[in-house]
Amino acid sequence: MCRACHVSGDCHPPAERVAHPTFPSAAVRNDFADEVDQTRERVYVTRNGRDFVVLLSKADLDSLEATLELLTDQAAQQRLADAERALVTGDLTSAAEMASLMEERRRASGV
Repeated sequence: MCRACHVSGDCHPPAERVAHPTFPSAAVRNDFADEVDQTRERVYVTRNGRDFVVLLSKADLDSLEATLELLTDQAAQQRLADAERALVTGDLTSAAEMASLMEERRRASGV
């Protein structure tokens, strides 16, 4: 029995079995949602032996959407490029400097 999709026989090539869990659509039940959420693994559901849908956690979807948004935001891309340039040139703020800046900000705001 295939451990991934709970059917008899060799239903997946070895690389696919290792890469991700795959389930025939007839085998999918509500408990998979909990499994996906807890393990953060994507589950590939097949129909007639072919990938059909992919279940992923809400957190993973949110992360993918945030990444897409970041990749289409020119201002964010510029900030990333600036940060990478600062890393390369050593234009960084030390932990001690950051602590001092934060303390100044707290005093200025009266917190």
